[in-house]
Amino acid sequence: YVTAKGLRPVLSNGNFLAPVRMNEAPDVPHLRGNEFEKDIELRKQAVDIVRMIPERGKFAISEISEIRFEAKEGFWISMMGSQIKVKMGIDGVSLKSARVNQVLTYLDQRGLNARVIDADLSQKVLVRLRKDP
Repeated sequence: YVTAKGLRPVLSNGNFLAPVRMNEAPDVPHLRGNEFEKDIELRKQAVDIVRMIPERGKFAISEISEIRFEAKEGFWISMMGSQIKVKMGIDGVSLKSARVNQVLTYLDQRGLNARVIDADLSQKVLVRLRKDP
């Protein structure tokens, strides 16, 4: 979890560890937003989501920079490098992760750049492409 004083690592039970400096933090996605500071259950959900995302592939833990939460839309994931925002919602993360991985592979093969990927749909994924080169 990102704070003004540094990063606060989150345990699987949702509890915080003592703050650490950025250069001492583990290489994992950061939780960003005041919602995480206040809600231990939300932190637990975020940790569970991280566990469900594959370690390898186009949509992998190593490619994710941060996780945010919006009350109406659920979890949003920001990817490193490409700056793609992925709307994951709240449940079905394993299936959605696989779909997002397929979409990212397709986009990469065709040289297309996405801005937003909405994986929070029942049977498909919506992609908003970038218009700039």
